[in-house]
Amino acid sequence: MAIGRRELLGLAGGAAVGGALSPVPWKLLDDSAIWTQNWSWTPTPVRGPVTEKFGLCTLCAAGCGVKARCGSAGVFGVAPAAEHATGGGALCPVVYGAHQLPYHPRRLRTAIVNGHAVETKEAIAEVARRLEAAGAKAAILDERPGRIVSALYDRIARAKGGTVVTLAQVEDRSLRTMEDLAGMGPGTLGYDFEHAALILSVGAPLLDSWGSTGRMSRLWSRRVETGKPVFVHAGSHWSRTAQLADRALILRPGSEAALVAALAGKLAIEPAAEITGLSPASLSDLALRLREQAPALVVGGGEAASSGLPEATERMIAALNVAIGALGRAGGIVMRRPLTGAPQPPQYLDRVPDHSLDLLVHEASSAGIVAPEALLRRKLAAKGTLVRLSAFLPEAFGPNDVLIPSTTFLEGAEDARGARDAAVETWSYSDGLSSVPASALPPAEFAAQLAEALQVKVESYEELRKARAAAIVAAKRGHVYRHAGGERAEATDLEKFEAAMAEGAVWVDEPVEPGPLRAKIDAVDWSAGRPEQPSLIAVASSPRGSLSVLPAVPLASKLDRETRLYAVPGEVRMNPRTARELNLRPGDSVLVSTPFGETRGRVRCDAAAIPGQLELGACGDGSQLVLEAMGAAEPGAGPTQAAQIRRS
Repeated sequence: MAIGRRELLGLAGGAAVGGALSPVPWKLLDDSAIWTQNWSWTPTPVRGPVTEKFGLCTLCAAGCGVKARCGSAGVFGVAPAAEHATGGGALCPVVYGAHQLPYHPRRLRTAIVNGHAVETKEAIAEVARRLEAAGAKAAILDERPGRIVSALYDRIARAKGGTVVTLAQVEDRSLRTMEDLAGMGPGTLGYDFEHAALILSVGAPLLDSWGSTGRMSRLWSRRVETGKPVFVHAGSHWSRTAQLADRALILRPGSEAALVAALAGKLAIEPAAEITGLSPASLSDLALRLREQAPALVVGGGEAASSGLPEATERMIAALNVAIGALGRAGGIVMRRPLTGAPQPPQYLDRVPDHSLDLLVHEASSAGIVAPEALLRRKLAAKGTLVRLSAFLPEAFGPNDVLIPSTTFLEGAEDARGARDAAVETWSYSDGLSSVPASALPPAEFAAQLAEALQVKVESYEELRKARAAAIVAAKRGHVYRHAGGERAEATDLEKFEAAMAEGAVWVDEPVEPGPLRAKIDAVDWSAGRPEQPSLIAVASSPRGSLSVLPAVPLASKLDRETRLYAVPGEVRMNPRTARELNLRPGDSVLVSTPFGETRGRVRCDAAAIPGQLELGACGDGSQLVLEAMGAAEPGAGPTQAAQIRRS
């Protein structure tokens, strides 16, 4: 009998039905699943007791307390320490998956010199040789000054005629301007948010990745009970802080100076309203509330993924704080005592002359710090060397760079001085909750080996830590707070102090009694012209921690992509009306250009975006291109940039 198409289809259908009803394929599938679970190369979890330990989060300078669940193989879960005096029982979203970072595929496991893998000791010897040759043209970039290792960096740099520098962050941009006007040293002022009745943020992300997460979340939550503080946000785009604030004022991009001048009474309300795009009534009401709803304070700084507000605008903000009586008053900007035993705060890298350094050592092993690659490069001479102490391979590195593998989250001994904006100093330390890989070099060990190669005599990390503890106890100031039960004890006995700190306690200084402070504001320029209005502007949106060398944590990035609580890497978010005007559709691949650079992404339409604005996701791979395009390395570039867009 000839087999036609009908018979062939009948046989195929019958075979499919018979195969589905037969136990054979299902048994084979079950057996294969069992076999793959018992292959010799399948990893088997190490069995052992489960314990809870307290440690220190080093993903930013705040040093929040972490409670970790540990097994025989290491840390497998983290949670906030509920009674932590500075963390306040809260952690940033990225921390909850950060215990995966030691296994990240971008983990740097070998030193690299001039593009070639070498032994770590050989790399340190090369760094020492180049630092010796650079002399006064060498600098060490300390992302989180005030730590124990900061004292080591300071002594090494001074011994060879170099300097230690740090990066200006969103929390201290306004504070450092106020310190300059008041003739005070860096790090001597802080914000007393806890006693403020009204807080005006001028472009500052106060309610999104600012300072200590626990501090700001507590302040925002308690408004329901006390009605204070009232958060007012004035910015040029619909940021998360604008969404969470009690009142949001959307300004024309670049008009922040006119707003501040009007609130200070240096610019008439009507022209200020025309410049900012706000109503005269809203400006008059806010100016009145700043003076009557005391204590009030004004915070500038701009977005994290930008160079901040222009220096002239920051000087206006400082002068406005003086005018409303916020300087030296409880609930305003207050003095804080320097941390006992800590070196002098270093100067800021953006104030170092361009192309003046032959060598820049960047300790990038910490995180949460916005470090624009373009800023680092522009400070180096044409053939200068950039040395990175990092746990992860950077997005890009130059042919003359030196990379040295370091520790990451919960690995090795670390200490924290507390958030830059805090009203009082704090200090805590941890010996680490995870073992240090053989290939990784903790920052303190790197400093010790570099000092030895340079023949510079320095104390050990343990000696310096003990000396700082002794100095704090001798000062008889502040209290020690234990994580486990929240007990508070005086810092008067060195042995008890060290025992408590070793168990995860935190020392908190006493606040300085508020008193009148003076600042020279007579020379402040209050001129505020009408800014240019380009048809299209770019703004950057990102949590601050994703702007460092820290790669995306798998768990956190999955949450971001699925919930879109934060910006997604490679997206260009815009209003649907803007997309129609540009003849673009969701998913289109585009190239966004600004006067400072360009970056690529895919279009995402969102009705919450302001028409005429392109929101760039400054996070994950490609974040450095976004930082460059936003002018983050250009002083005074501002938080928004004129933009052009085209399909790519």
